[in-house]
Amino acid sequence: LAQVRAMLKLRPELGRASLDNLQLLHHAVFNRSPEMVRLLMRHGAPARHGIYPHREATSALTIAMERGYDDIVAIILDEERRQREDKSGVAGAPAPDDVFRAIAAGDDARATALMTADPALVRTCHAESGWTPLHVAARGFRRFLVEWLLDRGADPAARDVRDHPPLDWPAYMS
Repeated sequence: LAQVRAMLKLRPELGRASLDNLQLLHHAVFNRSPEMVRLLMRHGAPARHGIYPHREATSALTIAMERGYDDIVAIILDEERRQREDKSGVAGAPAPDDVFRAIAAGDDARATALMTADPALVRTCHAESGWTPLHVAARGFRRFLVEWLLDRGADPAARDVRDHPPLDWPAYMS
């Protein structure tokens, strides 16, 4: 743990999403090392990225859940919440998964209902990608939702992990 901490201090990029730290995080989960999982997550290791071709089934989070490593699952979820709070500036920022699914499915009524019920969802973001609901709506050419989100305080300057603001996504997709 001390050696990895020292390495990350000298080379912080080793902690960001890459094939190497996917493997590191997986090893930390397999070895049931909660301290290492927390350290790697604090440096950007993605807990929900799996290994091709079965990405979701082989993510570090899925493996920890399936093996009953409740302490590690709690650490992963806690670190994702902390990352969402840091990136969105919203204390207690809720997970955006349900909103993202509703937007991707074209279910504007469900997406707006979820965000109306919990207004913090308007500004929350995905812990790993940095995407906000505005990123997802703009990427999907969801004009009604883009306007709805902007009217409710969504940040048009929010940057994802690749430094893209939400309203640039339609240009990338066309």
